Amino acid sequence: MEISPWDIAIIISKLMIYIGIAGSVGGVFIHWLVIQREQPFNLRQHCQLLLFIGIVGTLLNFFMQVGAFAESGLSGVFDPFYNNLLWQSNAGDALLYRLTGLLLALISVTKLTATGQYRNIFAATFMISVILLARSFSIIGHTAEMNLTSQLLLNLHVLLVFCWLGSLWPLWKACGVLSAADLHKVMQQFGYYASYMVSLLILCGLIVAYQLIGSIHSLFFTSYGQSFLLKLALVMGILLIAAHHKFNLVAKLIKSEQATKALARSIQWEMVLALLILLTTTWLTTVVGPDH
Repeated sequence: MEISPWDIAIIISKLMIYIGIAGSVGGVFIHWLVIQREQPFNLRQHCQLLLFIGIVGTLLNFFMQVGAFAESGLSGVFDPFYNNLLWQSNAGDALLYRLTGLLLALISVTKLTATGQYRNIFAATFMISVILLARSFSIIGHTAEMNLTSQLLLNLHVLLVFCWLGSLWPLWKACGVLSAADLHKVMQQFGYYASYMVSLLILCGLIVAYQLIGSIHSLFFTSYGQSFLLKLALVMGILLIAAHHKFNLVAKLIKSEQATKALARSIQWEMVLALLILLTTTWLTTVVGPDH
């Protein structure tokens, strides 16, 4: 399977999009959990930086697709014919959804610590941005051909994945900021919500994957199916680490000072697997597809 420089550029830009959206969604989620404990744990700058990365990745992704279509070197990125062609296609719709969603999210997280009625306004704005961002993933590629129910399941799957994986860095940061007692409370609360999120995202993901792959034969004997199995193995790995947190390390937080360090190291490994999952996803959606 030949991989062009354009493929590599598109993979990098997609990874920037995934990291930007996941980091902001997960960052806001953890901010909400920590604020409930009335702790000085401001994730605003973290979310702003990742949203900026997401915006750059979104623009880069569109123009790299233009360049790949034009096939005339770097100058093809500015080709007016292919720019107009992609702008009027699903790629243009996805660009509009993502830029609007990312900019609304950026406005919202800038006022992350707002109080009173303004807090509710910015919270509603952030939710709208999240819906737009999740929607952008079901209007491009093979998923655009699925029925509305499947697209909604994909939107929910994407949103839950981003919320879960994007929570890891803030949780790792919390290990060095919060006291053992407060960290224990936050991790317990996170584990409660995560148990529902993970169950639902796996269910949605398997339903959508079944529709894309179609058969057991395709699962084991196509590039797409094999790449999906790799992604599934990585997900199982991160689930095992999460279970280790929930049933072992979190319970020890209030009993041992070493438990906090052990939890931080474990979350670091979880972040490595999360990055590999996102990389595998970009590979699935860029280099291979359900037809391969």
